Amino acid sequence: MKEKISIETNESRKVLKYNGITYSIYDSNSLYTHMYWDFFIPLPLLFQNPKVLIIGLGGGTILYQFDSLYSNSLSIEVAEISKSMIENAKSFTGMDLSKFKIYLEDGSKVVKGKENYYDLIILDAYLNDRIPKQFLKEEFIADAYKALKNEGILAINYAKKPSIIIEYLCFKVKLSKYFKLYKVNGGSRLNTILIASKSLTNLEIYNRISSRMPINQSNKFIIEEYSKLISKKYK
Repeated sequence: MKEKISIETNESRKVLKYNGITYSIYDSNSLYTHMYWDFFIPLPLLFQNPKVLIIGLGGGTILYQFDSLYSNSLSIEVAEISKSMIENAKSFTGMDLSKFKIYLEDGSKVVKGKENYYDLIILDAYLNDRIPKQFLKEEFIADAYKALKNEGILAINYAKKPSIIIEYLCFKVKLSKYFKLYKVNGGSRLNTILIASKSLTNLEIYNRISSRMPINQSNKFIIEEYSKLISKKYK
C-alpha cells in the first residue's frame, strides 16, 4: 500500500495522519495531548540521565515532549523506517532533528546485538493501525530485554482493538516470560501503555515518578493514572 501522509491544521493544533490514521498531534499552546503520548512522559524520570530509544517517530510527538521537558538530561535515539515520515516530522513540531541520532531502519534490527545499552525503549511503531509483526515476536522481546540495562523499561503503545484481542493476550504472555508487566490506560478505551520492567516493581515505578515529577493542573491526570499501578499488576 502506498503511504499517504497528511497534516491537518486547526488554529494551534496540528494532526499528522498516515493513510487517514492519526499518528501524531502537536499543539503550540500545550505540551499535552490528553491522549496516549502523554503517558510516556514520566518514564525518563525513573532514571538518572537515561539513554532512550524511540521506535516509531511518527510526527515526533513523544520526541518533542521529551525534548521540551528534559532537554539535555537524557540521550535520545530514534528508529523510523519511513524516510518520508522523518521529512514530515522535521516541519510538524519545528524541532531540529539533527541533534538526535536517527536510524532510518527497522527498530527490531536496531536493538539486535546491543547489551545493557538503553534505560528506556519506547515502542510506538505502527503500519496503519497495527503493530508490525516483527515487534510481536519473542525474538524482538528477547533482543529488547538484552539491550536494556538492569532496571530498564520497554514501554509499548498497544491499540487493542476487539478484532485483535487474541493477538494482544498472546503478546502479553510473551512479554511476561521476560519482564514484570504492568499497564497504564492510554487516555482512550483502545490505547494501553504496556510497561515491561526488567526489575523495577510497580511500587518502585510509582514512587520514583511521584517523587520526581513536578505536578500542576495541566499534567495531574498523568500521575493520577500512574497511581493505579500500586493497586494493579497485570500478568
